[in-house]
Formats: sequence, C-alpha cells, structure tokens
Amino acid sequence: MDLPALDSATKYPSIGTNHQRNPKGGRLLEQATAVSGEVTRTEKVDGTNARIITFPDGDYVIGARDGLLYGRGDLVANQALGIVNAQRPLADRITPPTTGIRVHYLELYGAKIGPSHQYTGTSAVGFRLFDLASFKPTDLDHPIEKIASWRDRGSQHFYSEARLAEAAMLDSIPLTRRLATITADDLPAGVQGMQGFLLHHLPTTRVALDKQARGRPECIVLRTADRSVIAKARFADYQRTLAKNATSCPLSIRPDAALEGDRMYRCTRPAHETAELRQEGCRSSAVSCALPSAAGVTAAAGRAATRLAGPRRPFRGSLRGCR
Repeated sequence: MDLPALDSATKYPSIGTNHQRNPKGGRLLEQATAVSGEVTRTEKVDGTNARIITFPDGDYVIGARDGLLYGRGDLVANQALGIVNAQRPLADRITPPTTGIRVHYLELYGAKIGPSHQYTGTSAVGFRLFDLASFKPTDLDHPIEKIASWRDRGSQHFYSEARLAEAAMLDSIPLTRRLATITADDLPAGVQGMQGFLLHHLPTTRVALDKQARGRPECIVLRTADRSVIAKARFADYQRTLAKNATSCPLSIRPDAALEGDRMYRCTRPAHETAELRQEGCRSSAVSCALPSAAGVTAAAGRAATRLAGPRRPFRGSLRGCR
C-alpha cells in the first residue's frame, strides 16, 4: 500500500471560523458563515487529533493529524503525544469495514496534551470521536498532489450525523458532546451576539475527566445535518476581537482647537472617516466611540480626556482613528 497516499487522503480538512477573519490582524469580521436548516452544536475539545484507519481484514493504522504513527503488528511505534498508546486498545476492538477503508477521527485530550488542566487535575486521558469517513482503495491511485487537491475540495466521503451516531454506538465510542440541534435562524449574526451565545450555551466544559478540572471550554462547532457547512466558534477568538475593538478607541488624544469654551480633539491614529464624539463633563469614567464595526463599544478613556480637557469642562471631538 502507498502509505504517503493513504496519509494524504485521510487527513482531516481544516474547519473554518463561523465569522470570517480579517487577514490583517486576525480579528473576526461581522460577516458570518451562511447556514440554513438544522444546525447541531457540539463542543470541540482542545487536545490533539488522532486517526484510526481500518481495513476489511482487521488491519489498522494509527495516525496523528499530520502523519501516520503505527500499523498493526509494528515492533516500533512513534510515541508522539502518546497517541498510539492511548488509541491502540480502541483500534484493536473497532469493527472493521466490510469493504473499502474507514477512518475514525478522534480528539485525544488530558494528561500533558494542550491545556490539559481545563479537563483534568490529575493525569487522566480521554478521547472523543468527532467524525467518520469511508474511502475506496481507488481513491489512493493518484499522485499525491492530486489527492491533496481532491481532499481540500471537500471530496472525502464523511458520514452523516445519524450514521456517525450509529457507528459510535456500535463500538461504544464516546462522541464529542452534542449540545443541541437548532435552526439556523436561532444563531446570532454578529460577533458580540455570538460571544453571548457561547457563554450562555457552554459556560463550562461538558467533557471534564475528573472533578479537579478547571473546566474552561474551547469552542463550539456548528454543523448542518448533511455536513454542507461546518464552522467553529472559539471563545478566545470572540473575546480577543471584542477586546481589540474596545481598546482601539482613542485612548491617546490631543487638543486640536478651542471654540466657545469647548475644546476640539483629534485622535492621533488616522484610520477611517471622521467620527464625532461629545461628552458632557470630562470626569466621566468612559468615552463612547462610534466604531465602524462595533458601534457603541465603550473604552476606558476618561483619564486621558480629563488630563487634556481639565475638570468638568465639556468638549466636542472630531476623531479620526477609531479603529
């Protein structure tokens, strides 16, 4: 068997973010992935990907996300991240396919894998099945470059949500935690709304391995029943984006002119077209900035305003630079 071809064909494709990223800086944009119909929400575990590739004769190969590690009967195994030791007992008992090639995609977590303290306070290790696919032997009869292109176009044959659940039950494999199935109309459209959605529906992980786990979840994955759309919504992405939007309000401003007792201020960071700001009383604890992508975000800029304008003097600002 051509192992490089097998490795390339069975790699799991990258999952895009629910809200598109700005190529410059990585912030999430307000443009969300278009979804319709029913959407299943699952918790994504923050660990490391593993693959178990099985064949009709009972042979199997265990792999990580980016490479193959062990074949059944090998005298030596690649011990990277403990994947082989953790997955070999499962591989030994998985029901082999009657024809073709089947691949179980799992997330291994705990012990010293990733932020393990969120899932265990000891050295416990766990795994969850998150996807399943089948392949024809002829899928490997192509040059590596063509196989990679075929894979990146989404041509792999993944199981539907119903078939995935049946296969997991057959071999008693724990699935990634299913949170709920909703309609696409129930998903919030904006970045700030999605952050609230995450905090409400997954305040703590549902897959902790012991009571000592700290319990902070990593992500919710949204997938349609036919798998036409799969997107991830990571807590850290939304928190980082909203924090950057807030702190990009003008914390550093300078006097620009004086008019009838008011002072004009201009942001020192040029960016988008002029936004107007007016605050009655410079001792206020915050300044509100009209952001182009998040109107109404409040930045703690009261001290800067007080220092420049003096006590309780109203000002009117012409701000260029609320990014």
